[in-house]
Formats: sequence, C-alpha cells, structure tokens
Amino acid sequence: MAEEEDLIQKASDILTSNHPKTSLQDSLSPYSPRLTPTHIPDILTRCNPTPNPSKLLTFYHLCNSQIPLFSSHLPSLLTLLSVLLHHRHYSEAKSLLVSFIHRDRPHNHLLRALLHNHHPNFSCLLLNTSVSAYIEARGPILAARSPPTASPTAPAVVFSHMIALRVLPDTRTFNILICGYCSRSDFEKAMELLRTMRDRYGCVPDNISYNTIINGYCRRGMLDEVKELLVDMRRNGLSPNLSTYNTVLSGYCRLRRLKEAVETVRLMVRDGIQPDVWTYNVLIHGLCKAGRIDEAFELKVSKDFGCTRVVGEYGERGVRQNMVTRNIVVKGLCREGRMDAAMDTLKVMVEEGFAPDHVTYNTLIDCYCKTGDVKAAFEMMDEMVSRGIKLDTVTFNTVLHSLWNIEAGRVKLNELHESGLDGMTYNTLIHAYCKEGNLEKAFLFHNQMVENSFKPNVVTCNILMKGLCSEGMVDKAMKLFEMRVTHGKVVNAVTYNTLIGGLCKEGKLEAALELVKEME
Repeated sequence: MAEEEDLIQKASDILTSNHPKTSLQDSLSPYSPRLTPTHIPDILTRCNPTPNPSKLLTFYHLCNSQIPLFSSHLPSLLTLLSVLLHHRHYSEAKSLLVSFIHRDRPHNHLLRALLHNHHPNFSCLLLNTSVSAYIEARGPILAARSPPTASPTAPAVVFSHMIALRVLPDTRTFNILICGYCSRSDFEKAMELLRTMRDRYGCVPDNISYNTIINGYCRRGMLDEVKELLVDMRRNGLSPNLSTYNTVLSGYCRLRRLKEAVETVRLMVRDGIQPDVWTYNVLIHGLCKAGRIDEAFELKVSKDFGCTRVVGEYGERGVRQNMVTRNIVVKGLCREGRMDAAMDTLKVMVEEGFAPDHVTYNTLIDCYCKTGDVKAAFEMMDEMVSRGIKLDTVTFNTVLHSLWNIEAGRVKLNELHESGLDGMTYNTLIHAYCKEGNLEKAFLFHNQMVENSFKPNVVTCNILMKGLCSEGMVDKAMKLFEMRVTHGKVVNAVTYNTLIGGLCKEGKLEAALELVKEME
C-alpha cells in the first residue's frame, strides 16, 4: 500500500510540475511499468485544485498506448472528462467520448453509467456531451436502452438533442418517451406525444404506443379513459392484440369489475385472439379475490355473472395451466377457509407433475396459522424441508405472528439461524417474547439484531416499550425513549401513546401530561 501511495504521489507531482526539465513521457518512464488502470483516477484526482487539462489529456493518451486494458477503463475516462468539461475543453472531451464509444460498443459500460448515474463525476454537462457524442458516433440511442431505474429525465434530454441536431425520431423513440411519462403517471404528456408524433413528425403510433398508455391507465384504475383510448386505437386502424386485452382484463379484475372482465375475454375471442395462460390466471385470480372461486370451476352458466367455467376452458382452448394457476387456486381456497379443498388441490398438483413451491407452502402455512392450527403449520414446514425447499424468513414470520407457545417456535428458529434472520423476523421474535412477558429474551434478540448490523427501527422501540409498560417497568421504558430521542432517532405517535398509557396506568399523570404537551 505504501509503495502504491508513493507511486501515485510521484506521478501526480510530475503532472502538476510547472517547470519540467524533460518531456512528460520521459519524466514518467521510471514509473510507467508499474502503473495500472486503477491508479489513474487517483493520480488525476490528486492534480486538483489547479490541474493542467492539456497535460492531463497527454497523460491519458500515454496511458492508452502503454497500459494494458486501459482503453476500456471507464473510471479514468470519467475522471478526466470532469476536468476537461470544468475547464471548458468541450471538443477534447467530445473527441474522447466518441473514441471510447466505438471501443465500448459490445459492452455499453458508458451507457449504463450515464443512465444509472453510477459515478461521482456524473453531471448534466457530461450527459449532454455524451448524448452529442453518441449521435456523432451513431451509437445506440441512449434512451432506447434506458431501463425503468434509469434517470427519468434522460430520454427527454436525448430527444431534445436529437431534434436540435436534426436527427429524425421514429415511432420507437416516441414509445420510449411515452413509457417514461406513463411510469411517472404523467398521462397528459403521454397523450400529447401520441397526438403530435403523427402530426408534427410523421411517426405512426403502433400497438406499443397505445398499450403503454393503456397499461398506465389500468394501473391507476382509469378504466373509462381506457375505453376511449381503445376507440381511438381502432379509429387509427389498429386492432387490440393479446397484450392489450390482457392488460385491460387485469385492470377490470383489479377493480373487481368481473362482468366487464369476462366481456373482455369474449371480445378477444371474437376478434380471433386466443387467450393464453396469463389471461386465465388473471381471471381466476379476480374470481378468487371476489370470493367466487366456485364459478371458475362450475360447468353451468351463472346467470347474474355470465361466466362459464373458466378453468375448464383451459383444456378446451389448448392452454396448459401452470404453477401460477395452481397457487392462485390454493390461495383462493385458503382465503375462504376451505383448507380441505386447498390440500386436495395440493395433492392433485403433485399427481399432475406440479412441484409445490415456496408460494404454495407459505400460503397454506399462513392459512393454518390464521385458523389457529399451528401444529398443521409446522407439519407443512416439515414437508417443505422433506421436499428440499429451504425455509425462508417469510415462512418463519408467518408462523411467529401466530405463536403463543414461543418455545415451540424456537425449535424451528434454529433452522432459520443458519441462513440468517432479517429485520422483520427480529421484530417478530421480540414482539413474541414481549407478549409472553419474557423481556430478558426480547432484549437478547434486540442486542443480537444490533450485532448482526440490523438497525432497530421505531417499530422495534415501540414493541420493547409496550413490553416494558405491560410489565410495570415504565421507568425503563422512559429511559429507552429518552435514549432514542437523545441519539436523534425517530419516534412517532405510537411511541408517545404507549408511554402515556403506561404512565397513566402507574398513576403518574403529571409525567403523562408532559408527554401530551410534548406531542402537541
């Protein structure tokens, strides 16, 4: 480490020297063989606060020619670019970017860094220069590769550059922009783009254009707007496809408008579009949520609903059920408390070659716990293990929420320790022990939580304070409260109400009133 530090310092001293006796290449020659790409960002950074941009650029080119793999080292490029752009060496910066883009095309490292802002030297100026460089290099459109987690402004910035540089957008360009606006629920701008892309730029909206907005509307429950958009879609010569119908179906089912959901399936069949497994899964899920699971299996037509047997139609239409279908049915039966039917479904699943997964078992375990049959829940956990399915924190959290006999849960918890507890599980355990009045073990898990780098949150604090107050240890609860406030940690109304209730129970009304005033 000391040798590397010395190497970095000597190289940066040479770059900041105002009176060099030899050329930069000769001055660096004793150190060049030891330089690696990872050294360069540190060397460039050491040249602040008064760097010589031209000298740093020369140094960068020397490294490019002498250090293996340096030409693809993005951190070095971005560090130098920040210096060049800060000192308004725009043409040099753009030239570097164009060269790097050509080399970077198979990997698109620069593209990912720009979209995700994964570098400390990222700036708006760098983005603008990069967009211009990508267009000049005829590289991939920046926004076209933009994932949902990318900067929301990136596509709009790219678009403005395209127009300024007279690069004509196409339908795909507008679809990306529409997607960006819909992801932020800015449907007004999305619809404006849908109108102007044809009128101003001669780009014809396609199914993706409409489906993107329809999906956004459905997620927000705006089904009336969806109807209008479907009419507009047909008016412009486009027919809804499978994706369109499935999206609309999902929207209706989410709002439990099941008659319209079934009508959507009928419309798609009438239009010659074959429903797929996703179509049926959404419809079955909607029926189950509405407590009408039998109607998915009935052979007769329900007069008030107008729905023939949904699951039966799977085979008739050549659609194979999948694991998602089975899990939806199991969950629907469990929601209605029909555990025998749910277990029968589980047996049929196995017989038909479907292997139950985490979702299946966690659903059954949750239902058993809610009905108070913890023994059956444990049996399900044992069956999970016997099938080679690793118990996860969701499984244990489900069981622990329903446990009255904590020691029975401890036997199972030993298995979870091997894979590690999460923050929610710690809170569940602490709550369970407090409920039993075993504060010693509750605080033991609190301490273990801290040791394992999980930060106790306000929920943890409230659980412990309620446990202390329930056992008449209001003074200790007050100390815990004061300690949390002193360290600047969050407290909420539940915290205050717990303490106020505990103080009143102990007859300490003045202290309780003080807390009431503090809340106000």
